[in-house]
Amino acid sequence: MKKILVLFAVLLVAFMVFACGQNKTTAPAATTPAATTTAKTTVATTVATTEATTTVATTAPITPGDVYVDIDFDGEEGTMVDKKGNVTLKPHNDKVFVDTVTITHNGITKENVPALTVTATNSWVECTFKNLADYAQLNKLVEEVKGWTVEAFYLNLDKNNIVGIVCVTEGNAKDEAGKGYGKQGWGIAENKGGYPYFLTGNTAGYLSTGQTKVKAGSEEFVHVVGVYDATAKKNTLYINGKMVNEVAADGFSAAQGASKDGFVMGNGFFLGGDPSVSAPCDFPASNLAIVEAKIYAGALTAAQVLEAYKATAADFQ
Repeated sequence: MKKILVLFAVLLVAFMVFACGQNKTTAPAATTPAATTTAKTTVATTVATTEATTTVATTAPITPGDVYVDIDFDGEEGTMVDKKGNVTLKPHNDKVFVDTVTITHNGITKENVPALTVTATNSWVECTFKNLADYAQLNKLVEEVKGWTVEAFYLNLDKNNIVGIVCVTEGNAKDEAGKGYGKQGWGIAENKGGYPYFLTGNTAGYLSTGQTKVKAGSEEFVHVVGVYDATAKKNTLYINGKMVNEVAADGFSAAQGASKDGFVMGNGFFLGGDPSVSAPCDFPASNLAIVEAKIYAGALTAAQVLEAYKATAADFQ
């Protein structure tokens, strides 16, 4: 009987040891991997969220004097691109393209200069702002930076017609009820006879620097800058670094409506023409070369305009 009791006790102890061993093995297997997986998932999610937020937050604010558009005509295989990344460019047809030209300025000639070249009438480049969805957003930007400045270095050989250089104006657009929006838009153009001018609209009318005594010739490229100064309430025209005219300009209104072939004017402009609700293009160029086309946020001062001209004319001294 004692032998039986001893054997039973030994078997009972062995069974308890075996059972505890099973518990020790199972517990880590059930908890440790689960905890590790959860930790990895949480870290990965946090990193992904942080990266996305950082990307959105890196957009730099626009301040007065910043170059907002800087069109480069020196791209590979005759392409053009906005170096600031704020505008897309679309040639209207194959009569407007990038080529190398010979230019003269200050009596000095330079060959093989990349330029936008317009070789026939009704040929222009549609430029659309990427980050300005409509005229209201452009108006807001101009209001915030207190102005708008347009710069062009070009040669226009059509002296018999008004020619839009860097331009978007409209005076005949109407809302759905048929009410007109008034005179709107902005740009640099050249009047008949070869006289550059700059204008903006404020719905009540066009505020143009008008006819000047300074004429853009047919042999030398001309540097033109138009400045709308919201603080001083004036439009100023500079030719080859010198102020040639200024007019009162109270208010700025970007163009509303769309051209006859659907180009939305409120968030874009033309090179070599001016969009119109009654036609695909008003004041089209027919024989034009543009080497530089820039837009600045805000109103450049006379000193800044002179520096811009000096930078352009540096190769012609």
